[in-house]
Order: sequence, then structure tokens, then C-alpha cells
Amino acid sequence: MNALTNLKCTLALSAGFCSSFANAQKQPHIILIMTDQQRGDAVGCMGNEFVITPHLDKLANEGTLFMNAYSSCPSSTPARAGLLTGMSPWHHGMLGYGRVAPKYEYEMPQMLKDAGYYTFGIGKMHWYPQRVKHGFDGTLLDESGRRQDPHFTSDYRQWFQVQAPGKNPDATGIWWNDHGAGVYKLDEKLHPTYWTGEMACNLISHYDPESRPLFLKVSFARPHSPYDPPQRFLDMYDNVDVPDPAIGDWCGRYAKQLNPEEAASDAPYGNFGNEYVRNSKRHYYANITFIDEQIGRIVQALKDKGMYDNALIFFVSDHGDMMGDHYHWRKTYPYEGSVHVPCIAKWPASVGAVAEKIDNPVELRDVLPTFLDIAGATVPADMDGCPLLPLAKGTDTGWREYIDLEHATCYSRDNYWCALTDGKIKYVWRFYTGQLDGETVILKAEKLQTCGDSYLIEFTWDHPTCTFADLLDAAGVLPIPPSLNRETEKSDLQTYQTVYSKIKGSVAAPTAGLHFTPEVLAAIDAQGIGREELTLHVGAGTFKPVKSETIEGHEMHTEFISVRRSSIERIKNNLGKIIAVGTTSVRTLESLYYMGVTLASNPDATADELIVKQWMPYEETNNRLTADEALQNILDYLDRHQADKLVTATRIIIAPGYEFKIVRGIVTNFHQPKSTLLLLISAFVKGDWKNIYDYALRHDFRFLSYGDSSLLL
Repeated sequence: MNALTNLKCTLALSAGFCSSFANAQKQPHIILIMTDQQRGDAVGCMGNEFVITPHLDKLANEGTLFMNAYSSCPSSTPARAGLLTGMSPWHHGMLGYGRVAPKYEYEMPQMLKDAGYYTFGIGKMHWYPQRVKHGFDGTLLDESGRRQDPHFTSDYRQWFQVQAPGKNPDATGIWWNDHGAGVYKLDEKLHPTYWTGEMACNLISHYDPESRPLFLKVSFARPHSPYDPPQRFLDMYDNVDVPDPAIGDWCGRYAKQLNPEEAASDAPYGNFGNEYVRNSKRHYYANITFIDEQIGRIVQALKDKGMYDNALIFFVSDHGDMMGDHYHWRKTYPYEGSVHVPCIAKWPASVGAVAEKIDNPVELRDVLPTFLDIAGATVPADMDGCPLLPLAKGTDTGWREYIDLEHATCYSRDNYWCALTDGKIKYVWRFYTGQLDGETVILKAEKLQTCGDSYLIEFTWDHPTCTFADLLDAAGVLPIPPSLNRETEKSDLQTYQTVYSKIKGSVAAPTAGLHFTPEVLAAIDAQGIGREELTLHVGAGTFKPVKSETIEGHEMHTEFISVRRSSIERIKNNLGKIIAVGTTSVRTLESLYYMGVTLASNPDATADELIVKQWMPYEETNNRLTADEALQNILDYLDRHQADKLVTATRIIIAPGYEFKIVRGIVTNFHQPKSTLLLLISAFVKGDWKNIYDYALRHDFRFLSYGDSSLLL
């Protein structure tokens, strides 16, 4: 039996083996329709005149629209844990993005199954393990290409392989957290949105409503990126002037204009310009319209089966999408674009009159108690959520005045926050990075010990939420190289920085990179020359002159590095062709080899054990692997740890006698005497650095940080 036939049989057979219940007609069917990463304002009935959602608008018109619905922990897995359990983050245990537990005391499908329902789930669940059912009688999964379990392939991808053998379901080329946009490259009936709607309609059409009441969860993987609607839906927005992003007067730290071609495609922060935002938003809205059409098909299938009037149809999203608001992207933030979600309940006809709109704050934790209540089951006293029907009917006069929100660190430390909102005003508290805002802070420094020519200093301060980084920003100045022999100037904030810098942490800029403007990078790209970015947090030791009579007496400082798995793969595939921009990149690239050497003898090395020691390259036993073998060891290590980047540190010193393993060319400035940087250059050119530097001096080349550069091969 092929996969397609098997899927069709699953739908037909599993929907038909239910026994009869006397109360089947008393209990309404429950249809939970869910989207992923849909903003609360991205529905026409919420007052958004730019998005096209006629079917959702009709549901809202026939039921109750909750104007202030929230996702208390706005990223996929904690939000779905709250939906599954009816509990707050502190009680289901997920304060940020992670893995949903395989078992909880309260689970929506199991509790409804116990109440007499046939339970089926279609689409994205984002649970772990990925095939866990939590009480569903059956599931058909679309996990957006995620593979957290070994050998897992979603039902959608199995179906796709039968429908379009040899074709790529990710042909649009946009990954799961990218905020760029593009049109779906294949027939729209191969799109996961269509598949989810089609599977739901098939199940409903085969279902016997006289057997058991049906609980069906239909979970669309969009409008979460990739923003990849079929062309037909994007065409609907040709003449729609979608609004610019909302920009607060507090977010200037993110306001620097970035080139989307140079920045990370999934960057959580970034000002890429209003047109970039509008383009992404058109595609995002078009995906929502595509989903809305599938919801219309599901509603019609319920009507055709005679199930619509006796059904609670509940629509909600797990969290929102910042869509460039305040120069932010994706989710996990306390702002409305991230935490505010659409929420609609079309009630069974038997419940009578209900409010058209509700302003009280509601949350995902309220969904399960609502379902238990409508099913006639008992809502546990210790469940955090509350049934929504009494609120809609006006019989619950003691509803909460506000809702709590929270998210632990995700993209950066300033992403750790908690908040309270009543739907009108939101109070946000940031655990790590509360702003100083003109307050007086007393900073104390105590020298604890002397370490050679360095010192261990302990800083303390009296502000409970202020970080040391905040103090540095408030009181410090940008460090520029001592060789410039001047104070830091305001212009250095812009000029002493590369156009591709993204992550704070370095004491110095990689000055060779200062020569690369957006125009230069565009010219390189036009020549078909590939580019990769990596991170080394340059320490103060980069300015430290060599004072000892012999190189053995010079101590290198530890510097942290971060390299993406994809970059390591690309380096491995292009060995012999790697040109490093700056000595910083050279040290990082060459350190990768010795990390691979460490992994050859210690495959389970910790991050600390991977740190490259200063003299490690000069021991013969550490130079027996090929570069290809060393890099493969790193890739295998990342696979074992399910990591997409290598984060560790290096103390490597590159001096005459060093054998270069990865770098075949260097773009570098002209360095000062008695520096480790000049030692590196000498090692690369086999000691011939004097001829190069004499030529530079004879021709009036500018030396050091803002000087001229060279290409060494």
C-alpha cells in the first residue's frame, strides 16, 4: 500500500470505528482551528482593513470575538503547552522556548477523549517526541520540516513525496525563521496550507456524527515564515497599501539602516527599511488569506455533514509576529505584535445569545476549560484557565482584571521579561536590562589580585536591574586602537565598525573589514564569490605588544568564537579557496582545525575542552589530520549535540613556523612592530614580511587601523 493510499485509509477507517454514545447529540462537536504566528490585528474583523479574511470575519460575526486575547509566553512550544494543559507558564513549566513534555496531568485530547469524544489532530503540533499523541486517537502531522526525533518524517512530507516525486517541498528557498518573502514555487495544492485544509475536509466528510461527538484540532503551520503564499493570493494584495511598521520613540538602538542582503536572514532585530517590511507583510497577509480560504472549506464541510449548528468552532493562534514593528522580527517580545493573538468562538446554536465582542483579557490557558465546560466535563479546580462561555453570556461577573505574560531569555538577555496587561495598558519589567533613565548609580571597583601584568577586578553597583553592559554604555566610550594616538571621536561610532557587524562583545573592530562597504560587497557578489560570516570577540590582548625577548614569554588572551554549522560545511567544501578578511578571521578559521583535532581523541569534549591552547599548533601530534577530517569532526560533534553553531574560545598564537591549515589568502592592514599580528603575517609569508612592508613605506601606504590594506596569497 503506498503512502497516499495509507493516509486516505487512515482518514476513512479511524473516523468510523467509534461506538455509539447515548449523549452524542447532547455534546457539541469541538473544532479547534489554530494558526502559527498570526498577529492579533491580522484579521479583518479586528479592524484591519488591509488583510482579507472573509471566512474568519463571518465566524466572528456569528459568534464572539475576543478583542484582548493573549499568548502569555509568546513562542511556539510554551504557548502550545499552555493550550494543551490549561495552565500558566509557571505551572506547565515552560517559561521560554524548549521542548513540550511528553506527559502532563491535564491534556486537552485525553480529557476530551475521557469525556466521550473521538479525538483527531491534523497539522502542526510542535510536541516532543513528535509522534506523541497526548490522548489523540489519531494524528496527521505537518511539522514544517522539523525533525527532532531520529528518522521522523511528517505525514505531509510523506504525502508530498507521493504527489510530487523528485520535487523539493522547500523550493521557495526561505527558511523557518527568515523574514524575507517569496512566492510558492509549486502548485498551490502541494502547499502545506492546502494539505492541512484538505485532510480536515476529508476527515469531516468521512465522519459519522451519530457515533461520538468529534474533537478535531486543525493546526496550520502558516502564516509563520516562510512567507510563501501562492501567486494567486499575493495578487490580491497588488493594490493594497499595507501600513508601515509601528516604531516607538524608545527603539533608536535598533534604528541603524541595514542591508537585508548582508544581514542574517533570520535576524531578530533590524531596520531593513519600510519597503522591506511592507513586502514581507503582503506575503504574510497573503498566507493568512490562503488559510482563511481553507477555513471556509472546513466550515462548508461541517455544514454539508450537518455538524455546523451543533459545533463549537474555536479559532486562535499560538502567538504573534512582530513584522518589523520597533525594528523587531519574529516573536518572544512583550509588544502587542508578539503577544496579542486573534481569538474567535462560534458557539453551538444550543447555547443561545452571546456577546459579539469581549474586551476582557483572555489567554490560551482559557481554551481547554472552555472545551471541558461545553462538553459537560468537570473543570479541575486547580486549572489556571477559566471557561469563556459564561464570560460571553455575561454570567461571569468576576473575570480577571489583567493577565500575566512572561518569556525567558531567547535571542538575547534583554529578551527576558515579564508583563501584566488589562488589554489597554501593559506594564513590562525586564529582568536583566532595565534602563537607567537618568538614575544615579554608584559603581565600585575592587582589585582582588594581580595576575602577571593583568589584574582581577570586581565591579559592584547599587542598581538592582542595571547590567554591567548598561553601565558601559552610559559611562564608557568606544575603545579605539592606541596606535591612533587620540581620543575617541563621535564619528568613530560609525566609522570604526564594519558594515556586517551584528553582535556586541569585541574590544576592537576587525579593521581589515573596514574596507568593505555595501558597494564593495555587492561587487564581490556580482563576481560569484561566496561570503561567510563568523564571530570572534576580540579581547584587549590584541593591542598588547610583545615585550618579552622571546615569543615564548608572551601570553595570549582567551577570545570567544562562534561559527555557524552551515559556514563550517561551506569552508569544508571549499578548502584551498578560503580568503580570510583580517587576522581575526584567520585566528578563528585556523582554530577550527585544532578543535577538530581535539574532537578526534575526545569526541564528547566540553566547550572548555575545545578551547585552543596557545602552543597547541606547534606540537607534531596535533598536526596529523587533514583539514577535511578536522572539520568533519566538528560537524559530527554539532550533530550529536543537535546544535547549529560552534561556540567556544581560542588562545591560538600564529608565529613563524606555523603551518596554515585552512586559510589560503589574507586581506589585512599593515600592522605595528612588536605585535602578534605582525608575527601572524610573517608566518603566512614565510618570513618575507620586510620586503612587503618596505614596499609599503616607499609608496606612502597608510599603516595601522584606518590605513591601507593588502591581499596576501
